[in-house]
Amino acid sequence: MKTKKDLQIELLKLEEEIELLTLNEKDKMQQIGKRIKKAKKEIELLDLKTSSKPKKNVELLSLEKTKKIPKKELEILTLEKTKKLNLKKLENTKKFTKNEIKYIELEMTQKVEQKRLEQELKIDVPKLDQKINTLIQKQEIKESPILSSNTLEKNVETSNKKELKLKIFYIILLISSIVVLFFILKLLLDHRTNDIELKSQITDLINNTEITLDNDSGKNETEESDYFKYMHVPLISVDFNELKKKNEDTKGWIQVSGTNVNYPYVQGSDNNYYLSHSFDKSYNDMGWVFLDYRNSADLIDKNSILYAHGLYNNTMFGSLKQVIEPNWYTNSENHTIKISTENENSLWEIFSTYTIQPESFYLTTNFEDDKSFEAFLITLQSRSVYTYPTTVSSSDRILTLSSCYDDNVRVVVHAKLVKTNTRD
Repeated sequence: MKTKKDLQIELLKLEEEIELLTLNEKDKMQQIGKRIKKAKKEIELLDLKTSSKPKKNVELLSLEKTKKIPKKELEILTLEKTKKLNLKKLENTKKFTKNEIKYIELEMTQKVEQKRLEQELKIDVPKLDQKINTLIQKQEIKESPILSSNTLEKNVETSNKKELKLKIFYIILLISSIVVLFFILKLLLDHRTNDIELKSQITDLINNTEITLDNDSGKNETEESDYFKYMHVPLISVDFNELKKKNEDTKGWIQVSGTNVNYPYVQGSDNNYYLSHSFDKSYNDMGWVFLDYRNSADLIDKNSILYAHGLYNNTMFGSLKQVIEPNWYTNSENHTIKISTENENSLWEIFSTYTIQPESFYLTTNFEDDKSFEAFLITLQSRSVYTYPTTVSSSDRILTLSSCYDDNVRVVVHAKLVKTNTRD
């Protein structure tokens, strides 16, 4: 009859054998498992009979004393026992995941296998490593990415590369932003310089311009039509007595630099009559230049307004379309309007030119106070297609020219009064 020690030795051998089978074959695993269960039951029966519990590691001590097991096998059994105790401690600490414990168990198993192979096969270390790797592959256990040094190195390397790329990207972005900012500042400075130069040119022009203009009578005076005849009359030659004999509604004369606008203007009792009547009051769809009936004839209102048709033959306000063209704007000499009345000559500096859908806002003549007029001026300036270097304020008087640009929109010019003198 087998003793308890014999059964324990047999149990240890069976557990060792089944450990090896888990790495090699699975067919014999069930048979050995049954033998292990049988040995455990026999030990339990012996424990019941003797009513005594063995102390920890007493089996190994007994085996060492009896010397029935070779020292080499005893070392392997000791390693197995140590492995199980260590794994149990790891599980109890709950500081490791199942995958990590599985990997540690594999490492311990490898040590046991290595010890066994060293004792039994006496092979060199490279061959031993190769065999252990083969056993691991058969078991199909993947290394935990947390404990894999190769994986950690690769992750660190990948992380460093990403960080380097990100730094390079931010450096490139910073340099690009600096370059863009430099060009924007340069454009602003150039624009500012151009505005200063343009304003200086206009100031010189205003200071050096006699409002009476030159004495050049122009060409094409032989044409009988008022639409062409007046276009070439110089302001110095304007005779308001003769003009009033022809039309008692005559209030003044307007000349817009850089355009064909050079005509006497009239003022009716409404804003409709001169849309279809010429200067001699004969019916004509070409109409005539007229002052808004709400304005004072001496142009003392905050906003004095002149109207005329934008004719395709460039008479009346037809040539006013040029004010939104770049080549007109870049010539600073074009930025002035001259007006002559019976009593005085005046010079007006343009500060806004644009096209717009028909509306009544820019045709406002009366304002509640200076604040509302100032807000009005800000809106007019913001509409301009060009930024004129002319400043306006609530203390200014302005002149507005309004005409048809085409069938759908209007062309508008705004200028402020900058100079007057008494007409001789």
